[in-house]
Amino acid sequence: MSTFRYTRWDEKVVAEAEGGPKVAHADVDFVYDGPLKGESRAQILLHYRPDGTGTFVGYELLTGSFDDEPGSYVLAHKGTFDAAGIESTFEVLAGNEIRATGSYKSGPSQEVPYTITSR
Repeated sequence: MSTFRYTRWDEKVVAEAEGGPKVAHADVDFVYDGPLKGESRAQILLHYRPDGTGTFVGYELLTGSFDDEPGSYVLAHKGTFDAAGIESTFEVLAGNEIRATGSYKSGPSQEVPYTITSR
């Protein structure tokens, strides 16, 4: 099964308007299993709407392997979140090349299944 899990989530508010939107930054560590294997660190920017839903973008550096090929890979994320969880798509980048695309949906669990398609 292809999964990742959060091992650290350190989020700080960057700016917010009283009763309005806010912007936050999260420094996050992950561990991957499946076609992506290894540990990673991500920087994520989050936009919260007044109702608590929002959007995010982020970049993550994974050190380990992709499809059993050792190396370091950048994952570029774009997603949304609400009370039910997170939904995101991502690209796996090696150098100037997009090696794969993927997606995930998560609920309250820290163990998140993902799908990935090699190019």
